[in-house]
Amino acid sequence: MNERAADPNIPQIAVAVDNRRPFSAPDRRRHPRGGRRAGDVVGGPAASVTDMSMQLATISHELRTPLNAIKGWLEILQRRPDEATFKRVVGALQRSTDVQTRLIEDLIDLGRMTVGQMRLDLRPVPLRALVLRVVEMLGPAVDAKGLHIQCEIDDAVTVAGDALRLEQVFWNVLVNAVKFTPAGGGGIEVRATETGDMVEITVADSGVGIPADVLPTLFEPFRQGSNGPSSRGSGLGIGLAITRHLVEMHSGTIAARNAPSGGSVFTITLPRYAGSVPRNR
Repeated sequence: MNERAADPNIPQIAVAVDNRRPFSAPDRRRHPRGGRRAGDVVGGPAASVTDMSMQLATISHELRTPLNAIKGWLEILQRRPDEATFKRVVGALQRSTDVQTRLIEDLIDLGRMTVGQMRLDLRPVPLRALVLRVVEMLGPAVDAKGLHIQCEIDDAVTVAGDALRLEQVFWNVLVNAVKFTPAGGGGIEVRATETGDMVEITVADSGVGIPADVLPTLFEPFRQGSNGPSSRGSGLGIGLAITRHLVEMHSGTIAARNAPSGGSVFTITLPRYAGSVPRNR
């Protein structure tokens, strides 16, 4: 996914914020990907300005957070710390730049979604190997919280998809599962079942679950469960919106629910590879 770092669509970020409503749920019948067409106004100019102000506040807050951390660690480096502190600072700088990079990449993807410039390179993708790559990337965060991720996917299960974009899908879903599962709170299970020409994947965690007021808008951009930036955790609140868009581009579906025993369950369906893949999109 690093190829997104230098992208000509960066100016479209402002368009993506302005046209955020094409991805909202209530009016999905009017747009092939759901939501309203660009230019539709809901709630009048005052509501639109208020919404945009809140979204820009969220963006500025989230982009500033890793920058402030980087600045603080650089000030420590200027004091010529000992070797142990130096290594700790370098690790912290790497984590902060990773956060900043992912935030910017999400904004670029939101711009691509808005102007219809996302493309897929469809190929056979062994699902278990892909999920295990994502689990490995999440290793430090999982270990730090004393959690474990169990992958119950047969090696033979193969889907038709874009491997890089599907990594992004499972990264976003699993990051949320880790984020909202308390430290020492148990495990996260990833399972897959072949059903006809589709593969159904479930990601179940033992975390706090999804508040009832959040569920209806969970896959809409800039939604974090309340009116303030970072109210449910760090991030711009666009990761799951991008995830839904990518899954739908694969002719799949994604849904979320709360498990009766606690925690949340995300269910993703993707086309099963059956000897050929659709034309690239």
